[in-house]
Amino acid sequence: MPIQSDSLNEEKLSLQLVINFANTLSSRGSNQPGELLKHYNDLLTWSVQSGQIGVDKAQALMDAACQVPEKGEQALQRALLLREAIFHLIEAAKEKSTPQQSDLDTLNNELAVAARHYKLVFQLDHFAWEWERTTENLEQVLWPIAQAAADLLDSAHLQRVGICEDEICRWLFYDTSKNHSRRWCDMDDCGNRAKARRHYARKKVITAPN
Repeated sequence: MPIQSDSLNEEKLSLQLVINFANTLSSRGSNQPGELLKHYNDLLTWSVQSGQIGVDKAQALMDAACQVPEKGEQALQRALLLREAIFHLIEAAKEKSTPQQSDLDTLNNELAVAARHYKLVFQLDHFAWEWERTTENLEQVLWPIAQAAADLLDSAHLQRVGICEDEICRWLFYDTSKNHSRRWCDMDDCGNRAKARRHYARKKVITAPN
């Protein structure tokens, strides 16, 4: 049976969710990577921008975090731990190496929590799965991310997820080229920097004294 268009759209959104989440750390390969999730509020802002939750839900979660700040910090630290585990698991898959058990444990632990909040419901005239959103659980934004990451790691789409070859950048991207030849997250940025470095290296060789 062919996959319906709604399923394809949902699959694409889940895939993009994982990639965008992993990319909340910029310049991953540098000595000073850029952290985009410095506070729990940043995690909520990102969740709204990615379409996971609405503004009203984000405000409710922020209010709950303000009531007990340490829980907001705990949720943020779990998010950062999950993000790094996801990146390292994808990296291991791309390098065809054995992943770290700690990264698998991190993802599996979040999956176990998420599973308790994924409910089968009846909507109008059909059954559907949906995330439980009535709770003020501060970690709820991690549930769909963990599920999407597990789905990606167990799918053919993983073959098309690339890691930018720029040694400073290291962002993830989805390679839609026919022969899987894409090397950079952005040709106009990282690609051009790589070309400039190669040009400089060739020029240096040519002008070097004999």
